[in-house]
Amino acid sequence: MTTNVKTGITERIVIAGFGGQGVLSLGKMLIIAGMEDGKQVTYLPSYGAEVRGGAANCQVVISDHEIASPLAECPDSAMLFSQPSYDRFQADMRPGSCMLLNAPTVKDLQQVSARGVEVLEVPATKTAADMGNALVANLVMIGAYLAHRPVVAPEAFWKAFEAEFGKRKSDLMALNREAFEKGMEMGRR
Repeated sequence: MTTNVKTGITERIVIAGFGGQGVLSLGKMLIIAGMEDGKQVTYLPSYGAEVRGGAANCQVVISDHEIASPLAECPDSAMLFSQPSYDRFQADMRPGSCMLLNAPTVKDLQQVSARGVEVLEVPATKTAADMGNALVANLVMIGAYLAHRPVVAPEAFWKAFEAEFGKRKSDLMALNREAFEKGMEMGRR
């Protein structure tokens, strides 16, 4: 799995969904992978008091340059797992940015695509459920994202994921890897 990682960039990323969908974990793994790739990184998580089932999001900035602010107020890309997350962040997207939507759960309704935002529909939850475990939807989504917008090497992301979850969830690593690969395939289309 080789990918040409973008260089000379600053990528502001929003990852949002419900608590329990792994959106905060994705952000953490992205910054670890970014550090592995020698990039500057910031991570700003936000979640409700109820955590599981409540709103959760994180803002990640990955750059080849010093980062002035951890905020992704006008994101370059977003991975949105729920309709409330889409409703919250779609107005922040600018022309030329990219949104990955957990389809059909999240519908664009042509709001952002009409403004020049690239929309990539990724059936992350459906794909994960078809694989037998809906909890790997976040790996489908990040695989699609890294294939479509290689801000960090997929190998660096996977290494970070294995280091964080490999021992605790060793029985699920093959399934996680399969979900990640399926996402990569979707992101290349």
